[in-house]
Amino acid sequence: MNSTDIHIIHPAQLPVTIDAIVEEQDTYLLLGKDTMIRETNESYVALVKKMEQQKPLIPGQVLVRKTNPVRFIAINYDIENKPICCEEWIKTSLKNIYEECCKQKILSLAMPLPGIKYGKFDHNAVMNILKNIFLVEKTEFPEKIFILHEQ
Repeated sequence: MNSTDIHIIHPAQLPVTIDAIVEEQDTYLLLGKDTMIRETNESYVALVKKMEQQKPLIPGQVLVRKTNPVRFIAINYDIENKPICCEEWIKTSLKNIYEECCKQKILSLAMPLPGIKYGKFDHNAVMNILKNIFLVEKTEFPEKIFILHEQ
């Protein structure tokens, strides 16, 4: 069994080839969306009806998008909740990401530290959670984690 290497890098330094990237989202997939209004073929009434029927996702859940690279969408925030993020959701989403990495044989993973941008969690505390999940098992996947840090 191998150990996972963790590197903290600026997003501009991300290697060209990466197997998967993590994006953080809220239960309604509203965070981080661009504000550009796009044309749609659906009527206003149909769009409102679709919005009314939308069910929130579960905090800690991870959606998998089979793109290249694979996108893991971690539901770490619930904007209807106070506070909007909690440690348990971060732990659950990281465990789910870890399981997906093993299942899909992901060798390289890029991600922001979860709960930092909107949840205002302490960097060191979240890094310890990540290490406890990804380094304790000593599996082959992922080989490298790139923590994307803006500063």
